[in-house]
Amino acid sequence: MNDTTLWGVLGLLAGIALVAYAIRAVRSRRTGLPDGAGIRYTQHARQRMRLRRVSMAEVQTVLRSPSSSTRDHEENSVRLERDFADPDGDHRTLKVWVAEPWPARHEVVIKSTAWSYQRDLRIPPALVGRLIGAGGSTVSAIESATGSRVDIERRTGTVTIHNGDKASIAAAARMVEKAIGQSAPRTVRPS
Repeated sequence: MNDTTLWGVLGLLAGIALVAYAIRAVRSRRTGLPDGAGIRYTQHARQRMRLRRVSMAEVQTVLRSPSSSTRDHEENSVRLERDFADPDGDHRTLKVWVAEPWPARHEVVIKSTAWSYQRDLRIPPALVGRLIGAGGSTVSAIESATGSRVDIERRTGTVTIHNGDKASIAAAARMVEKAIGQSAPRTVRPS
C-alpha cells in the first residue's frame, strides 16, 4: 500500500468517525418524545385539559418538539412549552408539565397543562403616561380588575398583556383603550 492510499483510507476513517460523533451529539441533545414511548395522563392533567380546552394532539405536539423546557427539582417535573398559532392573532403558548425523568425512555407522565396568552398593542408613546397613571394607578387598576400582567415599553408605546385566560386579555385591552381614549391596534409577532 502506498502513502497516498494509506492517507486516503485514514481520511475516510476519520470522516466516518466524525459523522458518527455528530449523530451521537444530535441524539443526545434531542429533547422530544423518544420513539415508542407511551403517554399516560394523570387525572389532574385530564381535568385541566378539559377545563382549558387542550387536546391530546396539542400535548403530543409539545412532547415531540418543545421550544423550551424548564426543570423543577422541587416538584420533580419538567415544564415543556411550545407556541401555537391563534386564530384571533394573539400569541399563545401551551405549557405541559411532565414527571421526571424527561425525556422518558418508556412512558411519559403528563401532570398538568395550561395555555398562556399574550396580546401586543401599540399606543402612541405620548399616551404612555396616561396609561400608567399617577404612581402606576391606572395600569395597576387594569391588572387588578383583569388578573392580567400589563407590560409597557415607554419608548415605542408597545403594551403587552399576559394572562392564562383569553377573555381577561380582551377585557384588559378594552381597559387600555378606555384609559388612553382611543383604539390601540394590535401588533403581530413574527412566528
